[in-house]
Amino acid sequence: MKGYLPLMPSYRAELSDAQIESVLDELVARRTGAPPAKNVELVTDPVCHLRVRAEPTGPHATHEGRELFFCSEQCRDAFVAAPARY
Repeated sequence: MKGYLPLMPSYRAELSDAQIESVLDELVARRTGAPPAKNVELVTDPVCHLRVRAEPTGPHATHEGRELFFCSEQCRDAFVAAPARY
């Protein structure tokens, strides 16, 4: 829609971290056909504040020596374009 970023809404108020991790595990397993790696840290996307897995295969960027992870390429690109905004 015009004027809106293509972001998934946050379910932070409705789901616990464990529930979110369970959903992520299921989605990864369905996409890859293999069980997801366990013990992967969950971090907060600095743009949309969605909890995401800190996996080097996902959208990520380094800023001021710190590795940041994002829910999507759009969030990563928004951050890279204007890091001071976030």
